[in-house]
Amino acid sequence: DGWLDIVTADAMSPLKRLNYLPVIEKGKHLNLSCVIDFQARRLVIESESTIEYHTDGEYREAERLDIGIRKASFLFRY
Repeated sequence: DGWLDIVTADAMSPLKRLNYLPVIEKGKHLNLSCVIDFQARRLVIESESTIEYHTDGEYREAERLDIGIRKASFLFRY
């Protein structure tokens, strides 16, 4: 549909994250007050410090991420 589904959560302690695991596994995390979800065509994340992230199993670092949808980038064959 050309939209990214974006889910963000407030910073929280590791223990609190563990408490939320059952809620996340059941797909009920969107109802939590610390979670915000929205749709966008593009998302830019900038940081003064390095952002650590994973893309397709590859570990990467950057100070700026520009995320979007590329139309007709995938070719599916049966």
